[in-house]
Amino acid sequence: DPLSTPEGAARAFFDAYSAARRTDDPAAVASLVTGTESSAYLSVAGFLAGQKALGKASVVPIQRLDNLATTIDGDTATVTFDYTEGGYDIDLASASPLESPQVLPAYRVTVSLQRVAARWLVDAYTSRP
Repeated sequence: DPLSTPEGAARAFFDAYSAARRTDDPAAVASLVTGTESSAYLSVAGFLAGQKALGKASVVPIQRLDNLATTIDGDTATVTFDYTEGGYDIDLASASPLESPQVLPAYRVTVSLQRVAARWLVDAYTSRP
């Protein structure tokens, strides 16, 4: 179960987020967050709504989480890592590429998690260059 550890939960969340970018549907992350009112869910939903309003989605075949560090304090945890992603935007209706594939520079991500019924769920995340 990837949700049995904070690191596994963070990886599962970002995998689901990347998959959701293909359809602009945040439902893919709903079971991985503390709730649809959480900062993590609202961030994903807001980004995807903006993409959808522009008529585009994304294909993200490259995703790396490097230099992971985890801190656990009771039922809360923090996972930090360097995040690298690569892919391209597509037209939402036709799935035609809108750009050439590219890999973006890595940035530092901090994920806050809570343990709920023996599962780790993402509550919030922040990123910086």
